Amino acid sequence: MMYHTPHHYKKRDNMELFDYIKKLLPSIGKDQISEDLRITISNIDNQCLPTYNEASNYFKTNPIKSKKAKDLEDRFYKSLDTNGVSKQVNIISEVNLRLGFIRDNALYVQEQLDKIFQRDIISEGLSIKQTHFIRAAEAFYFVSNYSLDLLKYILHQETENINSEANDNIELSKFNIRLVENNISDFALLLSNYGIPKDKFQKTITATPDVVVNSDTIALYKEREVDPFTRGLVSNFTKNPIFHIRTIIAEYQNDKYKSNKEKKKELDLRLLYLNSVREKETNAVLEKEISITQQRVDRLDSSIREYEEDIGLV
Repeated sequence: MMYHTPHHYKKRDNMELFDYIKKLLPSIGKDQISEDLRITISNIDNQCLPTYNEASNYFKTNPIKSKKAKDLEDRFYKSLDTNGVSKQVNIISEVNLRLGFIRDNALYVQEQLDKIFQRDIISEGLSIKQTHFIRAAEAFYFVSNYSLDLLKYILHQETENINSEANDNIELSKFNIRLVENNISDFALLLSNYGIPKDKFQKTITATPDVVVNSDTIALYKEREVDPFTRGLVSNFTKNPIFHIRTIIAEYQNDKYKSNKEKKKELDLRLLYLNSVREKETNAVLEKEISITQQRVDRLDSSIREYEEDIGLV
C-alpha cells in the first residue's frame, strides 16, 4: 500500500519531547488524566460516532461536491499517512473508521494508568513512556472535539452548494471556519499517529524507553526510539488546557461537555436539513431549530475560547 507523506513534514530532534514536558503543569493527578479520557471516550461514543455513522451512510450515495469541502478533503489526504489502514472512500468514512480506533486506544491508555503512574505525577520526573501516554490522551481529546466541527463545516458547505440561499439564517461563524480550515492538517496527522488499530498502537507506545526525560538520557537514543509517532507531527503539540493550567478545569470541561451535546443535536438537524434541501423541500421549522441550537453552541464555544486564549491555545 502506498503511504502519503505529510506535505509539511518538519525535521525534528529528540529535545522536542523535552519541550512538550516544559509546557505541562508541574504536577498532574492520575485521576485528572483518567477523567479526561473518560470524557473523551464518552464524547466519541455518544456524539462523534453516532453522527459520523449517519453521515457516512448519507455520503455513500451522495458524494461530496462543494468546492470548499473538496478542497478541505484534498488537504486532509495530503497530510494523512494511511499507516497500514485501508484508505476509505471519502473523508467522512475515513474519520468514522479512525474514531473507532481512537476510542479503542483511549480505553487502552485509561486501563494502563494504574500500571505506569503514581497518584500524583511530577512533570520533571516523567519518563519517555509516561510522556507518550499523556500526549496520547491530549491527542484523543483534540480529535474527538475537532471531528464535530469538521462535520458541521462539511454539511454546511454541501447544503450551500445545492442551494446558495439555504444557509442564510444559519451561517457558520468566522471563528468556526478558521478553526476547521487551519487545523485540518494537524487533525490528519493525529489520525495518522493515533487512529490506528489497538494492537499496533499498543506495540508502538509500549516500545518507548522507560527512562526519565532529560537532555542526557534523550541523547542516548535515536529519534525513532524516543518518538515513534513521527508522522510529521511536532512533538510539543498542545491542544488540551487541562494539562497546562489548573484553575479552569471544572468550568472548561463542563462547558465543553454541554457544547458537544448541543453540537450532536445540531449535526443531526443539519444532516436532515441537507437531505431536505437536496430533495428541494423547504423546512422553515427545521431551519429555525438549527439556528437556535447553533446560538447555544456559539455561546458555549465563546466561553471555551476565552479559556483557551488565556493560555495561548488559540
